[in-house]
Amino acid sequence: MYITLNATQPPEVSVPDLVDRSLSHAQVLLSNYGLVVGTVTYVPDIAQNAILGQYCQGQPITPGARVAQGTAIDLVVGASLGGP
Repeated sequence: MYITLNATQPPEVSVPDLVDRSLSHAQVLLSNYGLVVGTVTYVPDIAQNAILGQYCQGQPITPGARVAQGTAIDLVVGASLGGP
């Protein structure tokens, strides 16, 4: 005899600290935590491909905050300043 339990809501997970990490590393971390990458916005910055900010539903989200598994985390990423 087996009993199957189905959760009505996804479990909550902690949001990792992504700031100052590379975009590729942040994508792997989010996947490992059961989260997904949302919108990626590039802004001019000397730190190319470094995460400058992390947001959830348009609001800044602090590392360690609890969110439902599968939540999209939006990222602000540095793009090169360019130049001649």
